[in-house]
Amino acid sequence: MATALIIGVSAETLRSHAVRDDHGRAAYRLPETLIRSGRRRTREFGEMTGTTEPDMGDALIHFANLEGVELIFEDATGERITLSAPGFWRRNGGAPTN
Repeated sequence: MATALIIGVSAETLRSHAVRDDHGRAAYRLPETLIRSGRRRTREFGEMTGTTEPDMGDALIHFANLEGVELIFEDATGERITLSAPGFWRRNGGAPTN
């Protein structure tokens, strides 16, 4: 889950804060500590990359690499693309391509 990577918590921890809105959609009520953690990690990534508005896609790839997990994007046709270091991607688990 992208939000869990940005905040720096497990998917299970994030799910524990899930609630349903009036229309039955999932939403999250995050404690202030998790909100601050997400802001801190985003700020740290921005400082690392030298930008005040970091690219969230690049941040997700960075945090996935730190956590040792793969970040997989699935497009509308069902094709799965494994995202890795900026500029590289793998289609359906194949070799990295630029």
